Amino acid sequence: MDKYDRAIELLQQSENFLEDVVRAWINADAGDTTGCLFQYAGEINSYYGYNGTSTGCLTMIRKHPATRSAATKDLTEGIINDARIPKEYTDITPECLPVFADWQRRLDREIRNQPTVQESDPQPDVVVG
Repeated sequence: MDKYDRAIELLQQSENFLEDVVRAWINADAGDTTGCLFQYAGEINSYYGYNGTSTGCLTMIRKHPATRSAATKDLTEGIINDARIPKEYTDITPECLPVFADWQRRLDREIRNQPTVQESDPQPDVVVG
């Protein structure tokens, strides 16, 4: 289980799903545990996409492709063409969270140089006898 799986788990268990999604979406770059799903699609500490436009999160790029982009043309086109990504944050459902996680993992690998770190599985108690 990685940080994205954990974020999905927390949001899916939420009694106030949309409220918690909005909080996570707003605090995506502030270290919010669930905000990792909604990080901008740019390089770390960069607010400019491949074509000089502002970077955006997945929903922003889908909704405003003329003014928002990812770090590369390939990523931008992939995000724009992925119909599973809602264009409005209010349309985010528990079922589409794995799509956000998959895209964030790809962004980690391709532009952030951050391999996905798996959380360690709890070790069973060892009985020495």
